[in-house]
Amino acid sequence: MATVLFIVVILSVLNAKNLLFEVEGLLDRNTSQLIGQTRNSVEYYIRDLENMIFYLSRDENLTGYAGEGNSQSRQVYEEGLKNVLETYAVSHTQIDGLLIAFDDNTIVSNNMVLISREPTTEDKWYQKAIDAPNELHLFAKPIDRNVKKSL
Repeated sequence: MATVLFIVVILSVLNAKNLLFEVEGLLDRNTSQLIGQTRNSVEYYIRDLENMIFYLSRDENLTGYAGEGNSQSRQVYEEGLKNVLETYAVSHTQIDGLLIAFDDNTIVSNNMVLISREPTTEDKWYQKAIDAPNELHLFAKPIDRNVKKSL
């Protein structure tokens, strides 16, 4: 009887160890899968933003606004550009606001305004973008920005 009990205990311990090993393996595979899915989602999101920037940079309202100086037609381009930005924001619900800053200290946005009269060209985010113009810059935290969402 003691021998049978001993064998049952040994088999139970071995079975529990085997089960624990299988559960750990399953958790590792699931974690790796979630990490891969997250990476793919982030990569897709960044490619989508890069495509948006590419098309926006070639929009006639942006090129017209940038090339006009202070004139009546610049206001027409600005309104068109605001409409384009709003279209992008509506079709990309994960984007809270879009802003384009120009080197003459003007901005165009679908829903953002300047907080103070200080030039945007002196803001840290602007300098980072100027220092690396061929990189995609995402400034998610509103620290050191002279802009806020308009109400």
